[in-house]
Amino acid sequence: MGKEKQNFTLHAKILIRGIIFGRMAIYKYKNTPCFFEKLHPH
Repeated sequence: MGKEKQNFTLHAKILIRGIIFGRMAIYKYKNTPCFFEKLHPH
């Protein structure tokens, strides 16, 4: 049972880290006009 809990905490940490980095990346890209130009070429 202890090992399962350890595994869960590890996965939770990875998940949280992924969410934080994902949000940071989205925030950075939102403030970059060239990203939108690549996304929606006129």
